[in-house]
Amino acid sequence: MELANVAGASHLEPALDAQLESAVRNELREPLPTRLQAAQRDGYADYYVTAKTTALLAAKLWRKLEEDEPASRAAEILGSQ
Repeated sequence: MELANVAGASHLEPALDAQLESAVRNELREPLPTRLQAAQRDGYADYYVTAKTTALLAAKLWRKLEEDEPASRAAEILGSQ
């Protein structure tokens, strides 16, 4: 819980904002170094497999729920998701 919002009250804030701007402009927007591109490809592939598996499992569970539960109960459960 935040007791006192002191954002903007520190004399350090302008220098920190400038440092963040520089990092975004000069580091985060640059192309990934070649040595890390294979790891990036593997990471994306893993993410998409995981997302697809999760979506298929969720759809399967929803279908089972709709088959097993009365229509009103299934709508109530699915509506709360």
